[in-house]
Amino acid sequence: MLAAKLVLIDENNMPQSHDELKQWVIDKSREEGYLIFTDVAKDVQDIIAGGPVPKHIKPIWPFIAFTAFHTLPPEFKNLYGVKESKAINFLLSFNLLLLKYTRPLLPPFFRLIAPARWAKQRLTRKPNLQFKDKARF
Repeated sequence: MLAAKLVLIDENNMPQSHDELKQWVIDKSREEGYLIFTDVAKDVQDIIAGGPVPKHIKPIWPFIAFTAFHTLPPEFKNLYGVKESKAINFLLSFNLLLLKYTRPLLPPFFRLIAPARWAKQRLTRKPNLQFKDKARF
């Protein structure tokens, strides 16, 4: 609420809970003409569609990109020009089912998301852990 006051937003007109905010975002995204395809949206589309992709996940990137685009809500699919069909929906369902059963068998490098692991380490063992201490670049 304090952040809203700092940018002069009337608190009475803003959602008061997480659920209200979630519903507000859903309602706004469904409004005709509210979502626009900006240069930033184009950049996101380009990144998801093909890169830059880290070398270690390049072989599975088409699967990631396909899944990312096809699991979007309909209004975002329209924005990005993602086509739907029964065949695509079947392929998506198959991919997600395959992922559900193969993910536990993947090496930890693919299964576990590094920033989430680092956050857990900061909370449980090393409260002063810095990103630069973990990143190797």
